Amino acid sequence: MKNTTECVLDAIAVDPVDVNVMGDELYMCATDYEHELGNAAGGAGVYASIADLKACRSCVVECGIVAVRVEFVRYVEHGMPYSERGKETPNVELMVGQQTPTPPP
Repeated sequence: MKNTTECVLDAIAVDPVDVNVMGDELYMCATDYEHELGNAAGGAGVYASIADLKACRSCVVECGIVAVRVEFVRYVEHGMPYSERGKETPNVELMVGQQTPTPPP
């Protein structure tokens, strides 16, 4: 069983999220889905594989596992371009006039 920090570090993507995951099945704790998804102030975890979910959440033995899908709706607030995140001196000019990307079909 991984500790929380290991699970969070594993979840940090090196590149932007692959748009191909949209529409694919993702997995979460059934209790999080049933009770926490709309109520949890800290969010509810969604995992790319059942193995990742089981490695990070021991509760699924009791709670169960559900498959879910994620749908892109729109950007609510634009952030820094992915290529500039985490840099000590990001190119702020890239932040001006950002276009909203078209969601995948």
